[in-house]
Amino acid sequence: MEPAYHSMELVIINKYDTRYHYDDTVAFFSDGVDSTLVKRIVALPNDTIEIRDHKLYINDILYTSDDCRYDSIDYAGIANNEITLASDTYFVLGDNLSESKDSRYPSIGCIHTHDIIGKVYPIFPIH
Repeated sequence: MEPAYHSMELVIINKYDTRYHYDDTVAFFSDGVDSTLVKRIVALPNDTIEIRDHKLYINDILYTSDDCRYDSIDYAGIANNEITLASDTYFVLGDNLSESKDSRYPSIGCIHTHDIIGKVYPIFPIH
């Protein structure tokens, strides 16, 4: 799958709407890679998450979507065992799983609310 966003692509970051939901794309700072990353929220605070048999489970329910974004996950990483998120953490995944460094990796892990810069929206060219 192609990434939803590309390097150097212009986006809008909404820093004021801090009500994060499933499937929101957020920018956050990661100390583990010393960089700002853009990823999609797949699990919210207090959710449980697990990747088993190459499938994503949120609160023990198989994740499904129309675009088949996470239908087959080769690397489970820290989600190989069930994780219960704290009240201020989120689990994020990249759209291009084979290339993405995201919450599956110990260097990034679950992200804290205070590390989120804001929601990310694409800027579409005006024709």
